Amino acid sequence: MIDSDVLKTLLETWRQDYRLLLGAILVLMVLNLVLELVRFLLQIKLSNKDHSNQRKLLVEQRRLVVLEELFNNLSQLRLLDRTQPNEMLAQVTKIADYMNSKRLYIPKKFHRASDDILDYFKTLMTDYTQKDVKLEVELFENFCHLFND
Repeated sequence: MIDSDVLKTLLETWRQDYRLLLGAILVLMVLNLVLELVRFLLQIKLSNKDHSNQRKLLVEQRRLVVLEELFNNLSQLRLLDRTQPNEMLAQVTKIADYMNSKRLYIPKKFHRASDDILDYFKTLMTDYTQKDVKLEVELFENFCHLFND
């Protein structure tokens, strides 16, 4: 808004010449309207940007929850041994279904890393002699590394 001191100064200066006073007041009013319009448009733009940022934040928060749950489910597979093939199969199927249902939130690089872990455990279900602790640690470290990048 325009300061009232400016208007008082204009009134005192142009008291005799009404046309000049009217022109100055019109210019100030138009300038004020233009500034308010610009402020309004910028406010709309900032509001839209804020809405977009909020949406991205919500999606990212959901993605973190899904990835955390996926990692916890995958790490549960490490606790199973060869005497529990049915439990391992059920857990692998459950994780694969979970990955499929939450694929909107699981980026491709995490999907690949999870598939590698599931493939390793599927191999163990058929032949437990192929258990390789170093490979297992490497697969989970890869997942953690992707998460922390």
